[in-house]
Amino acid sequence: MSYKITFKIITKAIVFYSYLWYNLLIFTLSLAFHLPNTQIMIFHIPAVSPGIFKNGYWEKAR
Repeated sequence: MSYKITFKIITKAIVFYSYLWYNLLIFTLSLAFHLPNTQIMIFHIPAVSPGIFKNGYWEKAR
């Protein structure tokens, strides 16, 4: 019983960290190239967390 619970927790953590890493990668790439590109913006929409929208990054990038 406890084995299943720990397995669930580990998988959730792995998914969460990979999601964060993916966001960070896209964010740094878009900042590095300074491209107000429609492709990068479309790429950002599903991946980026809502905190960046609140910080006004979206307005700056546009």
